[in-house]
Amino acid sequence: MLVGLLATAIFWLHFLWVVFALLGGLVVLVWSWVIWAHLLAVAWSSAVFVFGWTCPLTPLEKYFRQLAGQPVFDGGFIEHYILRPIGLTGSTRSMEVGFGLSVLAWNVLLYCIFLSGKMSEFLPP
Repeated sequence: MLVGLLATAIFWLHFLWVVFALLGGLVVLVWSWVIWAHLLAVAWSSAVFVFGWTCPLTPLEKYFRQLAGQPVFDGGFIEHYILRPIGLTGSTRSMEVGFGLSVLAWNVLLYCIFLSGKMSEFLPP
């Protein structure tokens, strides 16, 4: 039972990492000290996709799921938990590079908006 909880905890940690990599720039607006953690998350997440690496959280989750007697999924975290539920089966190498570059481009855009001082245009009055 404990290993099943560990697998679930790793899933949530991984999920929150993905959300932070995508939306952490918005957190930086409130807590500027978070910028260093966010830049690290963006760099790591982009590199994992662009260079075809495996995030260490994925095999760790699979390991604990196997120990708990739970089904172990094929492929990576994004493929299993995000792409398959929306009907995309299997990701190509081009898609992975595109994901990595998209994470990077999205965050560069956010930081350019922040740094240009035009963020007030996007916030409600």
